[in-house]
Amino acid sequence: MRSEKNIQKAADITYTNILTSGRLNAYLADIDRQAQERFERLLKGIKQAQSINGTAKGRKCLGMDRTAQ
Repeated sequence: MRSEKNIQKAADITYTNILTSGRLNAYLADIDRQAQERFERLLKGIKQAQSINGTAKGRKCLGMDRTAQ
């Protein structure tokens, strides 16, 4: 458990350093961009695996079709 506390302490210090240096918004924007890119790659992989080309059938299958609710 000691290492868990050390990791949390290091995370707190990193957050404080980023916050006080004025880089927090840029840091969070970068994380958001990375997450969006990963999501898009994942979605593309799912579509390829299921041979879905983005039609209504694909959107419905992935739970993105609002009319299916």
